Amino acid sequence: MEFNYVHTWEENNFIIKAFVLDQIASPDTFNVSVSAEDEMFLYQRNVIYGDKNRALLEYFRSGKEVIDRITTIINWKFQGFENVNSFLDFACGYGRITRYLVQKMSTEKIWVSDIYAEAVEFQKLQFGVNGIVSVINPNDYPVERKYDCIFVFSLFTHLPEKNFVSWLEKLYSMLSPNGILIFTVHDAILMPQEQVMPESGICFLPQSESRSLNKDEYGSTWVTESFVADAIAKASHGKALYHRIKKGLLIQDLYLVVNEPKLDFSSLNIGVRPRGFVDVCTYSKHDEITLKGWAADTSWTDEIKEIQVLLNGQLVQKCKPCYPRPDVVEFFKDERALMSGWTCSFYLDPATDIFQELLMVKMICGNNVERVLLINFIAATLQDLQV
Repeated sequence: MEFNYVHTWEENNFIIKAFVLDQIASPDTFNVSVSAEDEMFLYQRNVIYGDKNRALLEYFRSGKEVIDRITTIINWKFQGFENVNSFLDFACGYGRITRYLVQKMSTEKIWVSDIYAEAVEFQKLQFGVNGIVSVINPNDYPVERKYDCIFVFSLFTHLPEKNFVSWLEKLYSMLSPNGILIFTVHDAILMPQEQVMPESGICFLPQSESRSLNKDEYGSTWVTESFVADAIAKASHGKALYHRIKKGLLIQDLYLVVNEPKLDFSSLNIGVRPRGFVDVCTYSKHDEITLKGWAADTSWTDEIKEIQVLLNGQLVQKCKPCYPRPDVVEFFKDERALMSGWTCSFYLDPATDIFQELLMVKMICGNNVERVLLINFIAATLQDLQV
């Protein structure tokens, strides 16, 4: 099977190389090949109005955030990936997460599964993992083994009620006795304002970013915790214990399901969930670059230590969030996000070629967790973010 690629290492993309070298523990073995059919990339490119580089950066950045969260959970539950004998990434797409996972554990212990056969073949070729082509009806899904960890990102955010419960039951049945099922949902708070949550606790609309799946089977879904709790109880026949982490992964709620009724979730320190954005970049006649944006630790247990501005990998300025951003409060629906605004300025040498200077902005959070907010050449950043 031949594949078309939207990005490979041979492209010599300075923006992606800068991200990998700065953020990946083993950059020499990190696979940056992205399929041209990858719907996660295509969605990002559409959101960013066709900007390939920014879409790629968000694709890799969000993938790293997901694997960081998985790593925290695995370390808590199993004391490391070396103690996980089987990991299933269900509804895996084209490998946004797998490219990170193969740096954590051996490929023979990793299974990926997706409704798109091409996505499964792509991952088998690129990452050397085991692959299972999924199906529409969970009753027809081929069960080959039990898994210590089953991870399902943003599938239940698309399923109608019947399929939601059926797939949850199927996946739970595939857990090993000591296993953990990790999945995400869109909470009711994210539901469009014009929608009303039914008494059932699940709202489904036949609309999604998928280019080929039936919208009646794969749309957009929002749920209440009571609905999810009931679904877990039905799927496990009342045996499972669950733990909910509000907005635990990107903007989605994270649910952890286990077979151990006495497991203490209070010992799980999920860590910070920082969010931020660069809104504005200006260049004054005095060769001063000014960047403005916002940054907030959405776990609300720590503060943003600093915003760092780097030029060609060298730190040139830093600052802290210090002024009010009511729009961020509205975005998070939380007053604690008010003092999230920041401004950083620095001067360029007048001889600087702004088409060649690579700008990076990142925030440093509790436990020295980093999140990259921007990587681009200065000229491109100015074009994108001028007031």
